[in-house]
Amino acid sequence: MRAAPLPAAATVSRQRGFSLVELMIAMVIGMALVLVVSSLFVSSRDNYQTQDEVGRLQENMRTALGLVTRLVRQTQFEQIPVSHQSALSGIFSGTNLALEGTQGSSVAPGSQDQLRIRFQGDGNGAPGGATGAVIDCTGQGVGTEADATIATTSRISRNALDVRNQSGRPWLGCTVDGGAWTALIPDIDGMEVEYGVYSDPVTRNIGSFVDAGNVTDFNLVGALRISLLFRTERESTGEIDTRTYTLGERTYGPFNDKRMRRMVSTTIAVRNRAL
Repeated sequence: MRAAPLPAAATVSRQRGFSLVELMIAMVIGMALVLVVSSLFVSSRDNYQTQDEVGRLQENMRTALGLVTRLVRQTQFEQIPVSHQSALSGIFSGTNLALEGTQGSSVAPGSQDQLRIRFQGDGNGAPGGATGAVIDCTGQGVGTEADATIATTSRISRNALDVRNQSGRPWLGCTVDGGAWTALIPDIDGMEVEYGVYSDPVTRNIGSFVDAGNVTDFNLVGALRISLLFRTERESTGEIDTRTYTLGERTYGPFNDKRMRRMVSTTIAVRNRAL
């Protein structure tokens, strides 16, 4: 005699799910994997941002040094010099000295050293005759104006450089002929200028480098020592910058932020000085 089948409700299921312990272990492993991947992502992102900031910093350094060097070497350039002793023409005299500057009163942007450089274009003596090969601090050709009222022999490009704030960032800025200031290179905390004065104007031997307040005659300046302090735009390091930086006669810092900074100094000869 066959036994009657069990009711459906009484059928024993052979399927089994995860236990609570197994689920908790799986969650822990998953969270650990997520943390590892997140950590790698954050580390890679931070390294990329740091390298990007360093690249921008180095680019600013190269650009600033190139700009300043070019301007200083153009100091006292004349379109039609009078023999080798170009200063005898009298163009760069009085209120139009080829080179001069002012000593800053503090490390604040807008109150630091200011450098003023003057030169002509490469024209042939007629208004608008310049080729534009000689450019001012904004990159514009000097002496290319077609205005006949501008006497080319007296047309002088008057360039001034200093560090100023713009939109909450310190920039190396310039102005031409006393016009509006143009922001050129960002994130420069400081600029200090020292002037190499001839001990003997005939042999052009530099006796010493002094700040602008100690220069008695800017016509005897034969070289410039320019120090610049660069920083990254964003805070990208883990350490607070508590260091100090000595530029010329002035000390900058500590800044107490997490930006990277680099200081550079260069000496440039003023090559158009008359013997």
